[in-house]
Amino acid sequence: EDITAAYDRAFACDPKSAFGGIIACNREVPFDLVEHFADQNKQFVEVIIAPSYTDEALERMAKRPNLRVLATGGVSYPSTGSTGDGYRLAQQAGHTIVEPVPSLVSLVSHDPDCKKMMGLALKNVTLTLFEDGKAIFDEQGEMLFTHFGISGPLTLSASSHLGDMKKHTYYAEIDLKPALSEEQLYDRITRDFALLANHAAQGALVKLLPSSMQPVMVARWGIDPATKANQITREQKRELVHLCKHWKVPIDARGDLAHAVITSGGVSVREVDPKTMQSKKALGLYFAGEVLDVD
Repeated sequence: EDITAAYDRAFACDPKSAFGGIIACNREVPFDLVEHFADQNKQFVEVIIAPSYTDEALERMAKRPNLRVLATGGVSYPSTGSTGDGYRLAQQAGHTIVEPVPSLVSLVSHDPDCKKMMGLALKNVTLTLFEDGKAIFDEQGEMLFTHFGISGPLTLSASSHLGDMKKHTYYAEIDLKPALSEEQLYDRITRDFALLANHAAQGALVKLLPSSMQPVMVARWGIDPATKANQITREQKRELVHLCKHWKVPIDARGDLAHAVITSGGVSVREVDPKTMQSKKALGLYFAGEVLDVD
């Protein structure tokens, strides 16, 4: 639909120059879409698919002074044809390319606790992302621990707020019990420990945390695993409350482009007319979709 809209806008702006057209796409284009272009143009429309960007194809595109719509996508999921060819074509037309990085992607953490809990899905938790100690994202939902870090809907959303990871330090904090204040959680833990008075520390967490998280929590808590619930001090319970409300996960990198949902970066939007999507660098060249630096 965005290809069609961009193409239609091009004809509306300059119908006299539209003697023909080239559409560069990152996958097979439905025939009815091609027919739409042909019906609008009344002339020949050529569709070039990204994997076929041979030198010959690029030469044909360069020689034809007709309308061109560049809708090749980004570089995420390259198996779909999003191989970054659109950036090369845009650069040839004089455009600036903002460095493409993965977005809406899982996050890598070297924290060994993530691997210990891989496969654990958490629901109704709050994830807060910090950049140099300042919160830049905060949302409640679902997330997942993996062998390389964290993933799931909350993580993907948070990833879009990351900046230059070479210049900033990032970490996530997970509130495991967002519906409870720290005082309410303290009271609940106190009641749980009273009911499970003779259980060791890990067993005393059975009502509070998923089973795969219990031993990890005890290790991070720093309490002797043999400690009975009725021996746990007030200060130790306060520390447990803090860990439940502020479970920290250092973020070391984004996941790779091959598994990112979208690409952040691409053709600089400063060089594209937002009303028509026409290039400010090369008249007759139009952009649509993820090839642009919009995410």
